[in-house]
Amino acid sequence: MNDVLRKVSLDKAGADEYPTFNFAKALALYAKNFIRTSAATSFEYLALITINNDLPSPINKAQVNAAQEAVRELVIESRDFVTLLGDIRPDGTREPGLIERRGKLLNIEDAARQEYVRTIVEKAAMLVDDEGDTASAVLLYHLSQDYSLVLATINRRLSDVFSDPSAPIYTNDPAAQEETKKMNFSMAAVADPALLASKILSMYDANGSIQQRLDSRERDTCRILLTMIDAHKAFLGGRWEACITVYSSGDFD
Repeated sequence: MNDVLRKVSLDKAGADEYPTFNFAKALALYAKNFIRTSAATSFEYLALITINNDLPSPINKAQVNAAQEAVRELVIESRDFVTLLGDIRPDGTREPGLIERRGKLLNIEDAARQEYVRTIVEKAAMLVDDEGDTASAVLLYHLSQDYSLVLATINRRLSDVFSDPSAPIYTNDPAAQEETKKMNFSMAAVADPALLASKILSMYDANGSIQQRLDSRERDTCRILLTMIDAHKAFLGGRWEACITVYSSGDFD
């Protein structure tokens, strides 16, 4: 929110000297107290900046822009993507986040609200993807409806499994599957890339509209990688016959 604090001022031009109060700066500073503990609370305080929308132009527009920019920065700083941007339902449809549900508080018209959220989602997705946070990147790419990029991101992470012996690969582990059932459905809650890939493939296979927008090569690659991981896990466990069986059942053409 530092950009907001630098840009916004309610000072008037003129020769008279009088005390001033930077309302936007005060709220932005106070909202910082809740960034890590309650992003929703921070959002509510930042949205209050727009009550200055009734001030004379151009101050009113500056206040609204300040609120919208502060909320963008809140998403990046808090990393509470599920609360602010939304989640994925088990059928693959989007569950709107706080920003989309309460966009009117930011003085954003319905027609422009999805575009505002989309720009935030895309920026956040690229950031967390670069940082290696696969689960959050998958959630955000899905929210932006770039389903092929979701699978491409997962495939990249699955490929890393073979060069990282410490990577979690429990895709068919009954105990891990039972643990997953207890999780919040959010993609951001799934740390194991193989479990994440399995859940995403199942979701996409059951959703015809998503299937039509998928790159079949990414989908097929994901299935092959999961098969290879199953075989690799069997190999590491000394189950040689199971390893051969898994490889024999896979379609690697």
